[in-house]
Amino acid sequence: QHLDDQAETLLLQLLRGAGVKGGAAMPLLRKQDSGSKAKGARAPAILRPMLAISRRQIEAYAKANKLKWVEDESNLDTRRDRNFLRHKVLPVIGKAFPGYRATLARAAGHLAEADEVLSQLARADAQQITLGNKLAVAGLKALGPTRAKNLLRWLLLQYGAALPEADRLEEALRQLVHARDDAAVRVVLGTHELRRYAGVAYLLPLLADPPSGLERKWDGKRACALPELGGVLRFARTGGAGLKQGLIRNKDVFIRLRQGGEKLRLLATGSTRSLKNLLQEARMPPWERERLPLLYCGDTLVVVPGLGVASGWQAGAGDVGWTITWQRRE
Repeated sequence: QHLDDQAETLLLQLLRGAGVKGGAAMPLLRKQDSGSKAKGARAPAILRPMLAISRRQIEAYAKANKLKWVEDESNLDTRRDRNFLRHKVLPVIGKAFPGYRATLARAAGHLAEADEVLSQLARADAQQITLGNKLAVAGLKALGPTRAKNLLRWLLLQYGAALPEADRLEEALRQLVHARDDAAVRVVLGTHELRRYAGVAYLLPLLADPPSGLERKWDGKRACALPELGGVLRFARTGGAGLKQGLIRNKDVFIRLRQGGEKLRLLATGSTRSLKNLLQEARMPPWERERLPLLYCGDTLVVVPGLGVASGWQAGAGDVGWTITWQRRE
């Protein structure tokens, strides 16, 4: 890309109603996320060393050095927005403003600087009111609409989500901040969604509906992936804690979802209580309850990850047990 491309990109972004980030057009250097899970993996950065050089200068150099190049025929198709600007609009602008290329590129640079300042502000705000993908709604409200939207945009980018239209982001903020305390807030933003529970907003990958009638037999392995629920069940052998291994030896252990009416007693001296109430007291958000895998030995509920092991099934001193945890994908 060169100077003309930068000017065209800025105009296209403005005509599409882009904000400061879009108006910054193309950076000289853009780092990329490789998408790899390998620690430290990074895709090659994109370098644009000719952003300050015009198309005319490049063509003049090529002709002077007798270089050959291939013209893409599609570049003449003025039905495409960029080509329409290039062939129909910019020549007219150039007659009145001969230096428009450098001027527009300079404007893009100013917007890039403004975008960096806004990103720094968002990072500072995030340190105060966010923890991972969670935001304190009271803190979000205290920021005021402008800073709150700036923080939401920044957070969406950190999680690889596309930025929503301005009115969609406005609606998301309105629901997060002003909906009733008991309202089930859910706003879809492309590949992600925002939900709210107990004064906390959660930015999540778009959640599919939990599968009906899920039942999976545990195969005895240390990890049981459940992509339909968005996570992995992990089993760690421990001494004196967890689900007593001896009680499930040679028995089938099944993974199921809540159906309603489940009961659980966690302490031998305690009472048997509804799982619904126990999960509410644990402040587990409703969408997590719907996707929480439960472990059964036969028809008996024996483990609820995050809550504990049913009384009578717990490993004691000298026993070998299984500690079972549910690891959700953020």
